[in-house]
Order: sequence, then C-alpha cells, then structure tokens
Amino acid sequence: MKLEPISDLTGTLAERAYTSIREAILNNQAQPGERLRKDEIAETLGMSRAPVSEAIQRLAQEGLIEVRPQSGSFVARMSMMGIHEAIFIRQALELASVEHFAANRTDVQLVELESIMNLQELWAQKENQKEFHEADVRMHKLILESTGFAGLVSMAETTWSRVERARRMMLPKPGRIPDTLSEHWSIVNAIKESDPKAAREAMKNHLSKLPVLLGEFQEGHPELFE
Repeated sequence: MKLEPISDLTGTLAERAYTSIREAILNNQAQPGERLRKDEIAETLGMSRAPVSEAIQRLAQEGLIEVRPQSGSFVARMSMMGIHEAIFIRQALELASVEHFAANRTDVQLVELESIMNLQELWAQKENQKEFHEADVRMHKLILESTGFAGLVSMAETTWSRVERARRMMLPKPGRIPDTLSEHWSIVNAIKESDPKAAREAMKNHLSKLPVLLGEFQEGHPELFE
C-alpha cells in the first residue's frame, strides 16, 4: 500500500495516519480484502503502532476498514447498501443546505461560488480531472458551510467516504465533466436568483446521477463489492 508521507500533513500523529491511510484506500492503492499490517504501516509512516491503531479504528467506523477479531484489519469490500445510505444522508444535508444558501447567500459568498465555477471551467477545458474534482469538492463544501453549522462539513465528509472510493475508481467517465458543469451552473444560477426551490431541484437532479453511475460500475466490477 502506497502511503502519503505524513510530513505533508497536519494534525496529531493519529490524524495524519488516518489521512494517509484513508487517501490510500480512496485512491485504490489498497485493494478490497487486502490485509493491513500495523507494524508495516507504522514503520512506513515513522510512528508507533498506537496512532496507527487509532486511525484504523476511525476508518473502521467509516466503513473503509473491516476489523476481524483474532484475524486482523482488512480493507473493506464496498457495500452498495452502505453507499446508498451515505448518498441518502448526503442528499438530505445538501438539499437543505442549498435551500438555505439560496435564501441567505451574501455577495461575498456568491463571488466565491462563481470563482470556483470559473476554475471548474478552466480545468474542464484542460481536461485536468484532479483539479476539476478539487474545485467540485470546494463548491459543495461552500454550500454546506453556508449553514453556519460547524460540524456539518465533517459529518458530510465522513459519511461520504464509502461513496468516494467507488466514485474515484470509476473515473474518468467519458462525458461526465461537461454534464457536471452544466448541472453545477444550474445550481449556481438558482442561487444567484435567490430561488431556494429551484436550487433544491437543481441539486436534487445533480445528485441523482451518481446512484445510476455506481450501479453500472458495480455490474462491471462485482468482485469489489460484498
């Protein structure tokens, strides 16, 4: 398993171990079913077993790792039930958030939102999937942050881990970037018009595409799922 060096990360040792292991799993550097050896991970990251154990327990709670008593820790196979549950929770959070944003957005927030969209346009033209995705994440994060609830973003990100792994595996999907841009602009235009109902419908339409794409991915790669 290829791990990101913790020198590039922030937080406690356990938090950095968590981020490094999580990114390796999400980026498919560790295959579903692969055993994770704490000693090897600790040596690679240059730390003791304790923060690694803490990170693994946290990732197990997110459904990315399966801890089997007397056997060890393994990269969990994906669960479509877990994925659909995560999508359901994320949709509930984002639909409520985008309504709030459209009704209460400030000019400063709108400028930031349009700046993010301009970046997405740029990265789409350059066919830079990585940077496009990062701008995509920032847009959704801004909408969640607009509620003013400090824990909402971390709650959404934790829930989304189960979906994000499958999403990264199936990318790039031909034609998906232009479609995503169009869907995002529909959301942004509704926010600009301060129309909560239209913003909710645009977000609902955008988020409805992912379950279909994931279903197609599961059919083509059944070995990755429970």
